[in-house]
Amino acid sequence: MDTGNRNEPVFDAAYMIENAAGLQSVAVMVHRGVEVASGEHDCIEFIGRFQAAPVLWALGIETALKAWICRSLPGSPPKEHDLLCLFDKLDEKTQLLLEEAWQRGRGTGTPDDPIQELAMPRWRLEATTLQELTSFRLSSFREILEEHREVFINWRYLHEGPRERPHPGVLDKALTVLIATYRKHYEDHA
Repeated sequence: MDTGNRNEPVFDAAYMIENAAGLQSVAVMVHRGVEVASGEHDCIEFIGRFQAAPVLWALGIETALKAWICRSLPGSPPKEHDLLCLFDKLDEKTQLLLEEAWQRGRGTGTPDDPIQELAMPRWRLEATTLQELTSFRLSSFREILEEHREVFINWRYLHEGPRERPHPGVLDKALTVLIATYRKHYEDHA
């Protein structure tokens, strides 16, 4: 971030994307330790990693969304942590671009899919009929952000029993889509 005029910061969207990529890299490393931590002596480390990785991914997604916002709107990004609210601040064309990138890169939704955690998205949990429960459809990018909209806010305070359950594979994939699409869209056209 360049502060040019000391009163008005200038936000560098490309730097923000690199920051989001750095957060993603650390989140992946932290999350890998969740699977390794076992036994009673690793319990404290397990809990720390279990809590920290989703917070890092959510912060990365927030930072990447704010980079997208900075590219299209003058001034500073909103002081907001809600991922869905940030997504809604993007213009319709950008939302569609990200949705298409999500659908292209999200996988098959089958049990061998690395992000099979989408098998029980919110729309399925809220099903009221057997047909709604057993029907299959891919979640949209918007739905993923809605399902994880407050992970950064709530998951930092695990002791308060946050309502949502972050899905590491989904968070990682969402952040990958934001970063890769940004790089392709802006760096390939530079």
